[in-house]
Amino acid sequence: AGRAAVAGHALIYALMVIVPGISLLRQYGSGKGFSPYGIPLMPVRDEKIAWMMIPGDLFHYWLGFVLMAVVLGHVVMSVLHRVLWKEDVLARMA
Repeated sequence: AGRAAVAGHALIYALMVIVPGISLLRQYGSGKGFSPYGIPLMPVRDEKIAWMMIPGDLFHYWLGFVLMAVVLGHVVMSVLHRVLWKEDVLARMA
């Protein structure tokens, strides 16, 4: 795989960890409970922890759009490889 492909995939995987990670940090800092599918992960607390909420407030929204753009770029590049350069990259992924 080329350097651009490796870098692009590394960015996708990093963002797939960072975006929900800072959201969970913000959720915990807000003091609100979090129980996905009824499984209690974070209890309700009375006080907020401001430093935990700041990264989510600043970056979650924008990094979500960056992740979306990188994923769309990934799709476009796979189509370009198939159509323009006649490389069957999708078969290599299967």
